Amino acid sequence: MKNYNQLISVIVPCYKVEDYLDECITSIVNQTYKHLEIILVDDGSPDNCPQICDKWSRKDSRIKVIHKKNGGLSSARNAGLDIAKGEYISFIDSDDFIDKTFIEFLYMNLIKNKVDISCCGYYHYFNKNLKEVRHFKNIQLLMNSCEAIKTMNTIGYFGVGSWNKLYKRELFNNIRFPIGKLSEDWFILYKLIHESNKIYYDSQPKYYYRQRAGSITRNIKINYDCEEASKECLEFCIENYPDAIPSAVQSYVLACIGIYNTILCSNNEKNKLNLYKNKVIKYKDSINLDGIDNFRKIQIKLFYTSTTLYSIIFKAYDLFRKVRYRM
Repeated sequence: MKNYNQLISVIVPCYKVEDYLDECITSIVNQTYKHLEIILVDDGSPDNCPQICDKWSRKDSRIKVIHKKNGGLSSARNAGLDIAKGEYISFIDSDDFIDKTFIEFLYMNLIKNKVDISCCGYYHYFNKNLKEVRHFKNIQLLMNSCEAIKTMNTIGYFGVGSWNKLYKRELFNNIRFPIGKLSEDWFILYKLIHESNKIYYDSQPKYYYRQRAGSITRNIKINYDCEEASKECLEFCIENYPDAIPSAVQSYVLACIGIYNTILCSNNEKNKLNLYKNKVIKYKDSINLDGIDNFRKIQIKLFYTSTTLYSIIFKAYDLFRKVRYRM
């Protein structure tokens, strides 16, 4: 490829991922795009992550290491942003890894299409023999901010994660990840899109989003923050993007159904099932299902038809998924 000289900062928060960190870093240092600043943020990890980060910094001069007190994923990403020198920013989760052309692919799409955010498709990666493309094939979209927020909210294409994207650095001038929140990406992606002139999406999968054993267990802390994030986005659309309101309503309803599902399949907080059932039912007569993929259309329609039947079917589906993916 042409020898572009624009610096790209790759920020990698590291916490309790010693089994995966070498693979992640290897995939970054071997990128076809070489002009990288690789920022490894040791977020007070109690395992061997600090030593692994330091080892890599001695091997590759592009690597910088931050050792900090544990503050969570948002805090680690923000620490990386605070020292990043690149004209563009990429975030890689430290238990994931990337195709060797990931940065080049996103960068070339960004430059060619003159956009502020470049996005790609990704795999759900279970093991070497089991991976699934998420979600679509042969899709290329050049979007303005309203179109991108609508696309984000229909839970398709590029999604709300921060990790399968390349951003202009200036988008983060007044934006940081919220401390102490789950779904931290969701809280800021629509704000970054709002600050952008154009966004480009190419569905080719270049990112491997690892599904770890136990990562979908239903006995962990329930993520209520996704409702808050989707509600904030809905309120933002009401104020700024009226055309995106239907898709934001869809996203909010699906966030509440997601919480309902987690409670349903966990041993915790069963008393909140009716609360989230009612939050979904509130939109029964007003929700527009245009733009949602067929799986989620069926999910919403079944929920509105009978929550009892929905609960039985979803529990069976959840069991099947755990068996299939050995989770």
